[in-house]
Amino acid sequence: MNTTLFKRDNSPYYQLHYFLNGKQTRVSTKCKLKKDALIFQENLENKLKINAGIIDADKITLKDLVDKVISDYKMNKKKSANRVEHSAKHLYEYFGENKPVINITSDDIDKFKLHEIEKVRDNKKGYANATINRSLSTLKRGFSLYKNSGKLNVVPHISLLAENNIRTSWMEYHQYLRLLEVASPHIVNVIKFAYTTGWRKEEILGLKFSMVDMQNGSITLPVYSTKNNESRTIYMDDDIKSMFQNIWNKVSALYPNCEYVFENKGQRIKDLRTAWKNSCKRAGLEKYGFHLHDFRRCACRNYLKSGCSSKLTMDLLGHKTDAIMRRYAITSEADKKLAAQKLRNYLNNQIVLDENGYLQEGAAAHEYDNMIPPAPVED
Repeated sequence: MNTTLFKRDNSPYYQLHYFLNGKQTRVSTKCKLKKDALIFQENLENKLKINAGIIDADKITLKDLVDKVISDYKMNKKKSANRVEHSAKHLYEYFGENKPVINITSDDIDKFKLHEIEKVRDNKKGYANATINRSLSTLKRGFSLYKNSGKLNVVPHISLLAENNIRTSWMEYHQYLRLLEVASPHIVNVIKFAYTTGWRKEEILGLKFSMVDMQNGSITLPVYSTKNNESRTIYMDDDIKSMFQNIWNKVSALYPNCEYVFENKGQRIKDLRTAWKNSCKRAGLEKYGFHLHDFRRCACRNYLKSGCSSKLTMDLLGHKTDAIMRRYAITSEADKKLAAQKLRNYLNNQIVLDENGYLQEGAAAHEYDNMIPPAPVED
């Protein structure tokens, strides 16, 4: 709550004016000396802050703001709460955990964006626009929460960067097999399951034994564990079923209290970024920049090429719209070459007309490629 100190020419006293609820208010300090007027001003501002619930704003740190966002996400059962912790690391690197949020201005935030963008351009460890935006969204949400609670009166304007993050990469089958050979042991089963099913990372890492029906050979994701808040069931093929049986035998013997299918030393795998990166490096795939999420495109292509309908593929992957499914149904150069050959085979086996206009069944179209059409008959 900011007030402005001034003095009228026709008055011996210093005056204060400020805006409260959108209305300008003026008050006399009844002080002739400026030092006394400044003490009056400080006391008035503190009183106004207390009345408005805006007090100790200078004690709110960036970490306090991030923690408030995490608490809000958890309270509202948002599945991206763990992402907030990751995106906060980027903010801490630049601003510092103990930075008072009232000292973070719009200019500071623009400098943070430019700093990260320039690091990318200089081939240093910077972050893409989408990653920077996740950090900015955390910051924006935190300021909004504090303002709504009355603990901050003014918050900086935060604009997001333009994104062009629609990925089109996928891992070929031979690359997948090479990755399996050298992958970190605790993520081998994750890789197998992700490539086969195309499930999202959090759906996989959050999978519990209680969701698996070995007798029926099915796995059911409850509503609360899916991105689109819709339950989803898949059936295991023999390889996946055998893998799950082996996992159960191991976990039940060594870690009987572990409820998660994909574990590391009896604990839920929370983050596999480092293991994934190192595994890709050992497989010689680092240059491709593969993500585990790319397996969703792999699974989409594999389902469709194996003969599954688009509707069934959408259901298996948890896509809600055709537009999203088409984004994942990437075609390769090999697919396009095969399509060209299929088209030629189709055309070469069409029923054609002979030169007298009669249907000639069984004749291949290419036999008539050089045929000169008959001259028109005059009446």
